[in-house]
Amino acid sequence: GTSELNKNQQQVVEMLSYALILSGNHVYTSGGGDGTNIAVIRGALRAGNPDLLTVMLPQSLDRQPGSMQILLKDVHNLLEQPENDGLGLREAAQLCNYRLMSMVDKVIVFVYHDSATILNPLEEFEEVVEVVRFFLD
Repeated sequence: GTSELNKNQQQVVEMLSYALILSGNHVYTSGGGDGTNIAVIRGALRAGNPDLLTVMLPQSLDRQPGSMQILLKDVHNLLEQPENDGLGLREAAQLCNYRLMSMVDKVIVFVYHDSATILNPLEEFEEVVEVVRFFLD
């Protein structure tokens, strides 16, 4: 989802992630920045079952913000993509989103209507995965 969440929106995402893990779901998210991804990771880790969380980074761990690197130390299933280090973050994130969507059967996104990096891959996968969108605007 988007990196532009206010505090209340981050709390909602964190609680949803927490509840999904507590109910036995495996949660996948990409890494990078503040916003949706960091809220998902915090909520999932707080649930106390880190084996049910997979974080796929768009690039190498050392390319992530410092606050994210600290949090990621507690993630058991961390997938780096160093082959994307030569790409800009936007392109690497888009490739990461495509790869993530090929690994799941349901996608929940928190997004703005103009978030093409997130919304474009969803259109291609809607026939094979269930998509739930929460628009923030």
